[in-house]
Amino acid sequence: SDTIKQVFAKNIPIGEFLKIKAGMSTGDNKQFQRIWWEVSISQISFNTFEIIETKDNQIRWYPCSSGGSFRKWFGNNESIVDWENNGMRIKQHKSSAVRNSSFYFKEGITYSKISSGLFSARIVKPGFLFDDTGRTGFTIKETPKEIILSFLCSKVSQNLLKILTPTLSFTTKEILNLPFLLNLKLTPPNLEKAVNSLILLSRQDWDNFETSWDFQKHPLVQLSINNYQLSINNSELLDKPLTIERAFQQWEQQSETAFNQLKHLEEENNKHWIEAYGLQDELTPEVPDDQITIRKADLSRDIRSLLSYAVGCMMGRYSLDRPGLIHAGQPFDPSQHQTFPADSDGIIPITDRPYFPDDIITQLIQFLKTAYTPDTLPQNLEYIANALTRKANETPRDCIRRYFLTQFTSDHIKTYKKRPIYWLFTSGKKRAFNALVYLHRYQEDTLARLRTDYVLELQTKLDSEIQRTQTDLGNATHTASKKQLAKRLKDLQGQQLELRDYQAKLQHLADQRIQLDLDDGVAYNYTRFKGLVYEGSDLKMKDLEKAAKWKIDLD
Repeated sequence: SDTIKQVFAKNIPIGEFLKIKAGMSTGDNKQFQRIWWEVSISQISFNTFEIIETKDNQIRWYPCSSGGSFRKWFGNNESIVDWENNGMRIKQHKSSAVRNSSFYFKEGITYSKISSGLFSARIVKPGFLFDDTGRTGFTIKETPKEIILSFLCSKVSQNLLKILTPTLSFTTKEILNLPFLLNLKLTPPNLEKAVNSLILLSRQDWDNFETSWDFQKHPLVQLSINNYQLSINNSELLDKPLTIERAFQQWEQQSETAFNQLKHLEEENNKHWIEAYGLQDELTPEVPDDQITIRKADLSRDIRSLLSYAVGCMMGRYSLDRPGLIHAGQPFDPSQHQTFPADSDGIIPITDRPYFPDDIITQLIQFLKTAYTPDTLPQNLEYIANALTRKANETPRDCIRRYFLTQFTSDHIKTYKKRPIYWLFTSGKKRAFNALVYLHRYQEDTLARLRTDYVLELQTKLDSEIQRTQTDLGNATHTASKKQLAKRLKDLQGQQLELRDYQAKLQHLADQRIQLDLDDGVAYNYTRFKGLVYEGSDLKMKDLEKAAKWKIDLD
């Protein structure tokens, strides 16, 4: 339209106020980049702000802006890059290109070069490197970064970019050619404050989920802690103990409030830029809910994430005693887990019956009693089971056990982007034996423990179970009972056969006393246990082997 033509004619390119730099091309991202939860947390520096520091601090991994999904204001902080000794390994790779390293670790504005649709920009705090897919802008001429980010996340820039780049690739040239209207005298005095609020709301949302390195505690557990502290401070118990249902209701209200607040601020931001450019006849400030990039409460997702957090506490990754990450590659210290003791060996069995004292349901029940109260356990189990889509005539405990047996691992793989940290060692389709092993607590005797403490023990238990079932079948008089017992006997005998084969495979690898180097990443380390660990359509061994080819070739 003529109005849009005038926008381009009257305003100077944003490149007069913003330098956008392409970052490194490592030459082999599978070798030199990881998702942060793959490696030992002690080998990641989150507090390096000068590139010179990387020469002497003997830390291998550093945060790296690397694009990501559509997300505005803050987030997508997951990638790390091997920059030990000022990037020595990357620089030695024949296909690498290290660009603009003088801008590494500086605060800027990053965006996703490749998008599934809309353009999105985010603040990047000091301490990050960046690659070619996470190109980063740095303000010049003392232009406030908040004003630039405000414009880039507005509807105005979205629509102008559709003209400049109709494809799904946002290169430096198109963004720098955006016509930018900057008049600080006419800029609302609260615009920078509003942008900082948008960043804060987005950061709080990002950190509410355990895939953030700044995750503290699960919201549904934190609300229980807050409730308890409130009752202590008032020197009396509140009227009702907090159940998971009530915690979720509070969380739902909080997240709805944050969502609506962010949406209102975004629409006010759009309104400012639409009016500044005189585009009231072209655009409206409203933002559809699906373009708001913080999350509302979701019962099914949030209950599943609560169970994931509970597993994290069982494994020692988290603790009810204090917030944040506790054990992720460092030496395990059980004293960090007084309120709810972590599992002694980082191995949690999941079987169709509670054959072991550290069975996952047994541990979950103790977690729920501790994180909430023993009195609320029946209500909480019922609520969790219903959120997991409980079957007719299924008890809450049976429903939750079925979830851990059949769905938990797939949820975990999806959440952790096919780089899981809780590995399911499984005997096969009959699910005779299953156990979660925490990658960061794996030791060279872990497989031997799996075999002696669990698999051999389960074989003995199954023999006894088979004998009892045979006796019951011989004594049964009703046809329905006989049919049910016969089916159970057949299942047990099939599980026992499966377990014998699995035990032999397990012994073969246990004798090798495999050691892991966490720096090699999940893809490679997982393939070393082929035949013992879960493999499905969501985590194919051939895909992991392809991702780990650089290491397999070295071997």
